[in-house]
Amino acid sequence: MTPSSARGRSLGPVFALLLVLGVGTLWAFCGRAPESPAPPEKAPATPPAGEVPALESAAATRSAAEEPAAARVVPDGEDPATPTAELVVRVRDRAARPLAGVGVRIEREGGEDVGGGVTDAAGELRVHGLRRGSHGVYTPMGDTSVRIAEPRLYEAAIDAAEIRSIRGRVVSDAAVGVAAAIVLLGADDSGHGMQPAATTDAAGRFEVRIAKSGCVLGARVEGRVDGPLEPAQDDVELHLGEPDSSCRIRTVGVGGEPVACIVLVGRPDPIRLLNPARQAMERWPAGREFETGPAGDVEVRGLHGYTRELHVAPRSADYAAWAGIWQGGPSQTIQLERSCSIVGTVYDRAGEPVATARVAIGSRRSWRRQQTLTDENGRFTLRGGPLGEQQVTASRKGAGRADAMLACSAGGRLTATLVLGGEHSVRLTDDAAQPRRTVPVRLSWRTHSSLACTDANGEVSVPDSWWRELQVEVLTDSGEWAATTVIASSDRQITLRQAER
Repeated sequence: MTPSSARGRSLGPVFALLLVLGVGTLWAFCGRAPESPAPPEKAPATPPAGEVPALESAAATRSAAEEPAAARVVPDGEDPATPTAELVVRVRDRAARPLAGVGVRIEREGGEDVGGGVTDAAGELRVHGLRRGSHGVYTPMGDTSVRIAEPRLYEAAIDAAEIRSIRGRVVSDAAVGVAAAIVLLGADDSGHGMQPAATTDAAGRFEVRIAKSGCVLGARVEGRVDGPLEPAQDDVELHLGEPDSSCRIRTVGVGGEPVACIVLVGRPDPIRLLNPARQAMERWPAGREFETGPAGDVEVRGLHGYTRELHVAPRSADYAAWAGIWQGGPSQTIQLERSCSIVGTVYDRAGEPVATARVAIGSRRSWRRQQTLTDENGRFTLRGGPLGEQQVTASRKGAGRADAMLACSAGGRLTATLVLGGEHSVRLTDDAAQPRRTVPVRLSWRTHSSLACTDANGEVSVPDSWWRELQVEVLTDSGEWAATTVIASSDRQITLRQAER
């Protein structure tokens, strides 16, 4: 297919060899045959001392039996082979004295939570496994940011301004003070990274210290979900959450083998719900994370009503992420499907492969989304994401962004061609003008070739420089490449149909 000339012409001798090499590969990419070597592509140029005023911490006053062990782990990141950096966060008061027990939340650019914890007696917290990019550091004492550029040790210093005390009370539904309740403190109103900051006295009273506005508070007691969030201000009343239930979660593979996973009980983000007893909308916190470990099982708490949701992120990319609901019983086995592999190449508008572009499945706020970086040839592989229709996004600073909706199936293999900042695409339809999804296509321009599968809209992105001399072929069920004919065209998209023989 050539937009300016005959679009259904057959391949010349130059592409005969590509035909033989490419059929098996693309067939495998779309889940139809075992994997075989990919056809050759253009080789790109290399692209470019004193007293420690410790904050009162509930963590030091409760036993392991009182609180189930929730996993607070750093995500695996883009590519396990990519070296990672370490960040040391130091929190000091105005007299340069270390502040212990300060909750810290680390958020990567785009809103992805990548770690956190509480400062130690030296006022420090170490976070490992950070990838390249800008990271925000949020604490009740102040915020800062740091840009990770290489795998080394980084430091982030937060000097608290005037520290003030916030006093409040945790109460029951009968407005009676609740003793020994855990008070959770968040550095901002996102509701993420809530950390224990105090324990209530016999009358339910507590005191926490902050040095900035915008912080939020919540209450936690054994046997209940975490209570609704309230702004951190004097005389605040924190209400208890609903009575919760526990469940023994077991995560297994298709053959019944245990699979180490992280389990999120509840929703990834805070939500607002109406409390009928108080006739008011309340903001409930995000769910809690638990880790099954190698044995593939863990007892989780916090299940009740609106927190029936369960999300599972396998530690191994061999298995797909899972989302569902708690069935209401004391135990539940979750069987994980084999993951879908997504391989492809990221180009710029001129058709040059883009190295170190970030490719991810899902939106920026997705919980523990899978992401990776392209290699020096612009190629990438993603595994372990959710199944079904998924958005795959590629981006690189200064080069733009591209995305595609792909239908991911268990054990499948898909290809994607993503063009950063590109404005051109081709769309494949059937005789009824409906989009043909997950169809293997080959894009050819001069001596270059790229393999892809059409997305949920039947579309494939095309580098702008390929547009005028582009040839598009479709892989048929018989394993042969078929030419295409143009049905409609515009300045930015051409609609195609497989040519009749």
